[in-house]
This record gives sequence, structure tokens and C-alpha cells, in this order.
Amino acid sequence: MLGKSPNQKQKNLFALSLKEIVNPSHELVILFERLDWQGIEEKFSDKYSKTGQLSKPVRLMVGVLILKQLYNYGDETIVEAWVQNPYFQ
Repeated sequence: MLGKSPNQKQKNLFALSLKEIVNPSHELVILFERLDWQGIEEKFSDKYSKTGQLSKPVRLMVGVLILKQLYNYGDETIVEAWVQNPYFQ
């Protein structure tokens, strides 16, 4: 089998970060960059249990709630939109 050179210059489509594919001037990117995520995490972290299964990150939960309010989505709709829309992620 022919090996690949470790010095490949071509990017892997599936290894790109979201910052490399979204437009930084998109309204959601601007909104979420302006939020005080550290303050939000501090405010909500005491609401999380110290026992049981691992929870989802505060940023994910708050971000999804904000998107639900902005777009008037229900639970199932926001999950589907989040999977399909890189700006939601």
C-alpha cells in the first residue's frame, strides 16, 4: 500500500474548525463573540449537579436556549437546526 507524505498542504474538509468555514461578520458570530461566556459559566455552574452523569457544557445549553428564543424554535426543531447550521454551532 502506498503511504502518504506527512507534509500534506491540502486541508482535510472533515478536520476544519468552524472558525475556518463561517463568516466572521455573520450576525450570530458577532452576537456570540460579544457574550461574556466566562461570566455566564460562573453564573450557571452552581445549577449543575456534582454527582451523576456528565452534563453538557454551560455554553452549549445557554447557546441553544438563546437560539430557541431568537428563532422561536421548539426542542426538536432546534436540535435539527443545530446539526445542520454551522452558525448555530
